[in-house]
Amino acid sequence: MLAFRVFMAALFVALTIYTAITITNHGWNLMPVFFGDMKAMTWPGQFNADFLGFFFYRVYGCHGDTNSARQVWPWVLWPSLVGSCFYPLICLPLLARLKEMLKKCSWVNSASAAETRHRRLVITDGIPNR
Repeated sequence: MLAFRVFMAALFVALTIYTAITITNHGWNLMPVFFGDMKAMTWPGQFNADFLGFFFYRVYGCHGDTNSARQVWPWVLWPSLVGSCFYPLICLPLLARLKEMLKKCSWVNSASAAETRHRRLVITDGIPNR
């Protein structure tokens, strides 16, 4: 059991370093790449579909012994618990860009048929209306 724990810790460290390097080189643009490869029917897409299938398989607790909730639930819940610890770190880059993203939004007034005033959000390219 100790060897397994050491292996899992080493795997976690290796994946964390690999993910950090990938984010540094390519940014946070995961979803279009992930699903785009599946749509293109390429080998990376096959790997992504395989990964997604096993991810759902594991999330829904389809392990060999599904009768024992005491054995299954810790394996199903630990990714959620670990993910919730790292969620704030994942959101920090998005919060840093929030001001830049809000500059591209502006509120404009529009009149409806009943002559009432409504506000709607318009996404612009950052150039103010003239």
